[in-house]
Amino acid sequence: MRKRREASLGTKEPRTRGRRLARRLSLLVGAASIGMVVSLSAAQAAAATTVTNVVPKEACPGEEVTFVGSGMKTGAGQRANVMWNDSVGIQEQFGKLHESDLTEHQNLKALETSVSTATKAVVPLFFQLWEGPTGVHKSGKGFVQFEGVGTKFEFIFKNLYDCFGAGGGGGGTGPTGPTGPSEGPTGPTGPTGEKGEKGEAGAQGATGATGEKGEKGATGPTGKGETGAKGTTGATGPTGEKGEKGATGPTGTGTGSGTTGPTGATGPTGEKGATGVGSGTSGAT
Repeated sequence: MRKRREASLGTKEPRTRGRRLARRLSLLVGAASIGMVVSLSAAQAAAATTVTNVVPKEACPGEEVTFVGSGMKTGAGQRANVMWNDSVGIQEQFGKLHESDLTEHQNLKALETSVSTATKAVVPLFFQLWEGPTGVHKSGKGFVQFEGVGTKFEFIFKNLYDCFGAGGGGGGTGPTGPTGPSEGPTGPTGPTGEKGEKGEAGAQGATGATGEKGEKGATGPTGKGETGAKGTTGATGPTGEKGEKGATGPTGTGTGSGTTGPTGATGPTGEKGATGVGSGTSGAT
């Protein structure tokens, strides 16, 4: 009986192992098939997406970058896969780490987008700390890849001390802050200052260019001048030369005689004249 039982168990054990092995192989084949289908679908979907650029090409954790291209997912709830890799920067600081999936590279999701030509994604956190708060702040030179295929775009993971400051305790100078407004608000008017001394006369400026000829002005009203005072009589001029005798005028044609006037009154008797001297001779007989 014992031998028969052992023989029965001996024949049954290989059969059980065979069944288990067949079952495991079928599971592996099925999983591999599913994996191939999923990978093929992902590759086909990714192949339809083209990325030509990523901006900016360096950033701090939490900042957004934009992938520019075409054929990107725009459906509700659809978020593209993005692989971030800072393995070079991390290994420069710490060497090859055992748990590299989280510390050296991360596979994350991009943000949803409504346009097929641009998708944004948030930069993850890597331990980019070299050379400490007071040393040279070295950034990590890595890459980022959209949908796991296509171009690996070079990307600079900025040093965390440059992103968040070196902290207290004698830390180094932080990054320069943004430029403030060029002009502040106008302050209140100050009191009037004392009158300053008279400044020196400035140099004569250069003669300006001749201006254009102006338009003719309107004619002014006619002015009426007052009559001037009478001037003094001038001196008598010299007698002019005797003029030539003029020609005899024509004989007049008039005739007639006037009436005799009345006899005038007798005039007074004149004085007696003086007696003459001498004697006359007798006349002839």
